[in-house]
Amino acid sequence: MLAYRWGRRIQASDIQDLVKEVMVKRLGTEQVKGLEFLSDNGSEYREGVLMAFLNDAGFTICHTPVRSPESNGISESFFRGFKRDYVYQHECLSFEDIGQHIGPWIDDYNTKAPHGALKMQTPAAFYAAWRLKTGDKLVQK
Repeated sequence: MLAYRWGRRIQASDIQDLVKEVMVKRLGTEQVKGLEFLSDNGSEYREGVLMAFLNDAGFTICHTPVRSPESNGISESFFRGFKRDYVYQHECLSFEDIGQHIGPWIDDYNTKAPHGALKMQTPAAFYAAWRLKTGDKLVQK
């Protein structure tokens, strides 16, 4: 995970800030070409300013079918596993308590916890190997 925000609700402006942050971290630019931005149908994802930003940045905007969370399987799988491995293993005293642990949990997820889908590598190790293999290209042909 390259970026996150913690709060009781998320707004389109939060999503826009996250996307900008990730684009700079991962791509070194605020322009993309041909990448898909897949989201659910929440109002924050359909807000006009966010849609215009994504379009101007070069994304192909895609929304999952209504009442079909399985079509966003990567995200659903991440959150299911993250809650199972971190949130539910912690005695959560308050909403704020969880917020204080999110950063360390994400760091552990990325750098210490091996993932079966990545052949028991951590996401950080998998990404480093991918960068070497592909020369840092976004899409392999």
